Amino acid sequence: MPESSPIQTQSRLNSKIQVIVVPKRVYNVVKSVVDSSTNQVYEWNKPIVVNEKTVKFVKYKVLQNNVEVKAWEIVIEPMVIQREETELNATLISVRDGTGRLVADLIIRSEFTSYEPRKSYTLTITSKPDNIEIDAKSIHEFEYYVIEPSSDVPYAKPVSLAAFVNKLMFFYSKALSVVKNVEAYEDGGI
Repeated sequence: MPESSPIQTQSRLNSKIQVIVVPKRVYNVVKSVVDSSTNQVYEWNKPIVVNEKTVKFVKYKVLQNNVEVKAWEIVIEPMVIQREETELNATLISVRDGTGRLVADLIIRSEFTSYEPRKSYTLTITSKPDNIEIDAKSIHEFEYYVIEPSSDVPYAKPVSLAAFVNKLMFFYSKALSVVKNVEAYEDGGI
C-alpha cells in the first residue's frame, strides 16, 4: 500500500503557504496572542466591559525589574459599514500592543448588499509602508498564511494566521456572551 498520500498533501499545502513578513513588534504581539492559554484562571481571559456593546481583554507581562506592563489589548465592538447607501452591521476586533499602537484588525461581517461578494472576514495587519489585508469567506482560508518577523527574534518560527484568527474568535465568543448578559440585565431579565 503506498504511503505517499499524506506526504503529497503536506507538500501541496506547503507550496500554497504565503509568508508575510511583519515588523518585530507586530510579530511579537501576534505570537503572544496565539501562545496565550485559554484557561479561565488567567486574567487576560476575563472580559472587561467598556460599555454595553464593547468588551476588551488585556494581557500584562512582568519585566525583569518586576514592573508590570501591558503586553497587548483586544477590543471587540460593533461597527457599521457603508455600502450602496446602506448601513450594514459588523463587528470589529482590534489588537493593540502594550503602548496602544494598532497591530491588527479583524472585521466580521454578517450583512451584505446583494451585489457584494460574501467575504465574511477581513484581517488587516499593520505593516509599514503598506498594511496587509486578507479577505476570506471562512476562517479556514487563513490557513494558507503565516507571518515571520522582519528582524531577528530569538527562537522565532512562522505563526499561522489561522491560529491567530481562531484565538480572536475565542475572545469574540466570550465578548458575545458578556454583551448578551449585559443586555438581559438591562432588560430586567436578571
